[in-house]
Amino acid sequence: MTDHNTRFRPARPEDRDALVRILHRCWDAAFAPNLTPEATERYRAGRIAESFVETEGAAIIVAETGGAVAGLTHVEDDLVTAMQVDPDRWGLGFGRGLLHVAERRIAKAGHAAARLEVDDFNRRAQALYRAAGYVETGRRPDTEYGSGTMTIQMRRSLAATLRPWRPQDRALGLALFDSNVPRFFAPQERQDFTDFIDDLPGPYFVLEDAAGQAVGCGGYAAAEGDASVAVLCWGMVRGDRHRGGLGTVLLTGRLDRIAADPAFRSAAIETTQHSRGFFARHGFVQTRQVPDGFAPGMDLVEMTLELDAYRMSRRG
Repeated sequence: MTDHNTRFRPARPEDRDALVRILHRCWDAAFAPNLTPEATERYRAGRIAESFVETEGAAIIVAETGGAVAGLTHVEDDLVTAMQVDPDRWGLGFGRGLLHVAERRIAKAGHAAARLEVDDFNRRAQALYRAAGYVETGRRPDTEYGSGTMTIQMRRSLAATLRPWRPQDRALGLALFDSNVPRFFAPQERQDFTDFIDDLPGPYFVLEDAAGQAVGCGGYAAAEGDASVAVLCWGMVRGDRHRGGLGTVLLTGRLDRIAADPAFRSAAIETTQHSRGFFARHGFVQTRQVPDGFAPGMDLVEMTLELDAYRMSRRG
C-alpha cells in the first residue's frame, strides 16, 4: 500500500532519467515478453520513451515516495494516455493512486467519464482498471507494434451516486467496515457498527460507483437533545478506493440532504485525527479532541459545520 509519504506532483526536468528508466523497465517486464523482438528494437531505436518524457514534460504526473519516483501518469482530454509503475513497486497501490489522480484531472476538465486503452495480454493492468470500475467498450487490432494482439478500450463514468440503505446491505456494510480496520476504525468498534445498522436512527445510504459497485456507506441523524444538529453517522469508503474523490461524494451527498432541511442549523461529526484533515478541507471546525477516545492511538475528534455557510457555498 502507498503510505502517507507518497505524493503526486507534476514532473520536473530532473525527473527525466527516472521516468525514462521506469518506462524502459515496464516495457521489458510487461511488453517485450508478449511482442516480437522487432517491436522491442523499434521501441528502443525510436527513442519512444525518451521522446514522450521530453515532449510532455510537466504534463506528466509522478508518484514520489521517499524522494524517489515510483510511477507516472498522463492524460489528454478524457483519455488516460500513460499509466506506468516501476515493476519493483507493483502491487503496492501506486497504480490506484495514479489512476485516481488522472481521473481527478479529467473530471476537473469537465469530462463526465474517463477513457483508457490496455493491451489484451496485460492482465495485471486490466485487473487494476476493472477493480476501479472500468468497463470494456470495444476492441481493435494492435497496429502500433504489429503484434497480432488486441487493444482493449475501457471507460468509467466519473459519477457516483447515493442510494438508500436496504436490509440486505448488511453484509456489504460489514465488509466496508472491515476494509477500513485498523487504519480508520478499531476492531472493537465492529459491534457498535453492527448494532447501528441493525437499528438505524436516521437516513443511511450506500455509495455506488458507475459500475454499480458498493464502494461506501454513510448516513445522518438528528442529535439527541438538539434537533437542529445533524450528526453524520458511520461514513466510510472501501479501503482500496480511498483518495479517488468518493469520500467527497459521500460527504457532500449527505450534507446536501441535510442542508435541504431548514430545521438543521449545523452538522457535527465524531472522527479521528486520521480523518480530521479531510473534514477540515470541507469547512468543518474542530471543537474538541480526546486522546485515545476511540482506542489506543485513535483520538476522538469532534467537529462542526455551520450549515448557513454551507448553503451559501453550494448556491455560489
